[in-house]
Amino acid sequence: MTLEELKKVRAGRLRVKHYQARISALKEQQLRLTQRMTGLIAGKNRNDQMAEYVSKLDALEHNLMVATIEMEERMQRLDQEVSALPEHYEKVIRLRYFDGLKWSEVAKKAGYTQEYVKSIPGKILTNITYRL
Repeated sequence: MTLEELKKVRAGRLRVKHYQARISALKEQQLRLTQRMTGLIAGKNRNDQMAEYVSKLDALEHNLMVATIEMEERMQRLDQEVSALPEHYEKVIRLRYFDGLKWSEVAKKAGYTQEYVKSIPGKILTNITYRL
């Protein structure tokens, strides 16, 4: 387990959240456009807009699926190593890198100072390197 692997898991989680938010926004736009079109003669411009939204949604949903699969694969590889850590280290690592929380949020949820939780990844990697 490296810090880079942990950062990739966190980045993957944040990427998935980003795609979910964009998909939600596009679906809302599509719904508003559909509501405006109801009862009206469908014009070329509105049909083009709808096709564009559908195309964007398809692309984003594909990207979301790929990002989710990549993130899950990384998380599975790291899960066993993280589970072997002392409980308080494991909690901090999971909150920061698996759940994607900010350091201040991790500190609050874990019940430690922000400085302490920020020092944990370095301690873990030092310990793992020492064991190897």
